[in-house]
Amino acid sequence: MQAEVKSITLICDRETLIKRWKNDHSCEWRTNQWLKISLASLKYFSSMKEVIETSELTVDQMIYSMVTRESHGLPKYFFKILDQEG
Repeated sequence: MQAEVKSITLICDRETLIKRWKNDHSCEWRTNQWLKISLASLKYFSSMKEVIETSELTVDQMIYSMVTRESHGLPKYFFKILDQEG
């Protein structure tokens, strides 16, 4: 069996990150300190080579997008892959 390893970075906008962070009650390191660090890192992670913007995607849509690299029928503004020269 042949497999190709792909590195994909999932990002979301600032407001979505804060909302997801505050709603995640099962992760012990979801502290305010780590939230500040994560918010400060958004610009860096947005500049990575393979990025999927997840702000408007459900978990199922994210998984589908990662596996197929397709938008699952969503309008283009809901899904964007940034293929940037690294």
